[in-house]
Amino acid sequence: MISGREGKHDRQVPVEVTILGVHVKSAGYPNVAFRIRDLVRSPVLQTREINFPFSATPPYGGSRSRVLKPLKWLWITLRFFYAHIHVLSAYFWRGCPRRLYVPYPSALVLFCLSLLPKFWRPRQMIADCFISLYDTAITDRTLFQPLSWFARILRSVESRGYRAADMVIVDTDLNAAYFTKTFGLAPTRIMALPLSIDESRFRPAPYQAHEGPCKVLFIGTFVPLQGVDVIAHAAVSLESRRDIRFRLVGFGQMAKAVEQIFRNHSPSNVDWITPWMDSEELAQEIRSADICLGIFGAGPKVQRVWPLKNYAYMAVGRTIITADTLHTRQMLQRTDAAPFLTVPPGDPAALANAIAGLATDPERRRRYAENARTFYEKNLSSQDAVKQIVMLFTRGPFTTPA
Repeated sequence: MISGREGKHDRQVPVEVTILGVHVKSAGYPNVAFRIRDLVRSPVLQTREINFPFSATPPYGGSRSRVLKPLKWLWITLRFFYAHIHVLSAYFWRGCPRRLYVPYPSALVLFCLSLLPKFWRPRQMIADCFISLYDTAITDRTLFQPLSWFARILRSVESRGYRAADMVIVDTDLNAAYFTKTFGLAPTRIMALPLSIDESRFRPAPYQAHEGPCKVLFIGTFVPLQGVDVIAHAAVSLESRRDIRFRLVGFGQMAKAVEQIFRNHSPSNVDWITPWMDSEELAQEIRSADICLGIFGAGPKVQRVWPLKNYAYMAVGRTIITADTLHTRQMLQRTDAAPFLTVPPGDPAALANAIAGLATDPERRRRYAENARTFYEKNLSSQDAVKQIVMLFTRGPFTTPA
């Protein structure tokens, strides 16, 4: 897709910025689409897009069967390379822009640009890296061994690509430190900014306890760091509590493990909705929840991230239980009113105890819900993050169009 948009600002000439990338088109990972939308809407920028929305789902919908799975990966691979050839060809055809914003996942686009002579590169390049592809594929999902040829190539591509950018944007200070150590980036060229969500959908909704069982909600893509198996075991241990009911939304890598847990125990207190929902449906799920569950995996990546689902929970204003991590401790140091409850990662018993305690205390749930929304407004606003990206462009060496 190649499109453009022009905007005006009453006090200054708009700053021309080209958005160049192959962003993931997925309801499960909508952060990129909302970030791009908000940048395009900025009155300070005059944007044009050379941006290919990439879907990892084949047109036939994919399959869990072993016969069609190789076809799915072949389709994804071919589509992935076609998308990058498409945007890079358009980049050359339209001429080298002065200012470039590269949305996540930006590593391969940045790597390709790093191979060009400097006079063919943008003079100001800001990349939204969000999280590391190497960290996701190798550390979190363990798709390849760290010493495998694929892991070494991926790390080298990311390292060279990120070092070509003037500023690399990640989601937390701990991820910034990870990028510095893993890819050799200078700390002055990394900025931690909150993710972007659809704030028009995830609006604040004051919490009110309702009649019936306490609704415990989990939304996720079932990747390992989310620790959905921990949630499943906690749900099984609380089956005798008729005042608590679990609702899981999503599907993914850990779904088979969760299916096995439920097959062995057949809990009657769980509703599992596997088809993904759009933003409005997810917002409605959160509004009707009493307790929302974050991430509970025990891997190293868990220590550094604050997942998109937790942004949505806080934006609406709901009680959150999530893992006790280095990042959550940093967050708690920024406020006197705890905006969430933490439990040790990978500990189903601790999670079950926390849920049981909150289920009988609606006033405590209300306080956590209010604190969560307040924390979001002060620290995690999508609009504040976009303003900071805009400032990077406007205060750069080229603040007016040529």
